[in-house]
Amino acid sequence: MSLQIVMIKVSEIKFTPYNPPCRTTAKALKDLEAGIKELNTVLSPVLLNKNKELLDGNRRVTCAFNLGYEEIPAIIIPEGMDPD
Repeated sequence: MSLQIVMIKVSEIKFTPYNPPCRTTAKALKDLEAGIKELNTVLSPVLLNKNKELLDGNRRVTCAFNLGYEEIPAIIIPEGMDPD
């Protein structure tokens, strides 16, 4: 099965309790924001389950939201597939 990169609205992405968004420092977020702003894009897609719950990419989603991005690239992992 091949996975596809899709553009997803930042507002539709749901944070989950088992993948908390607070595992990084403010400086690390600012550094990532600066890189995203410089490139004018999020290069690495975030990983979501079919319910648009975030599996990987908390910092990228947070930075995209802070920068006012409406959409970012994502890969939606089908149910039963291990994202690792």
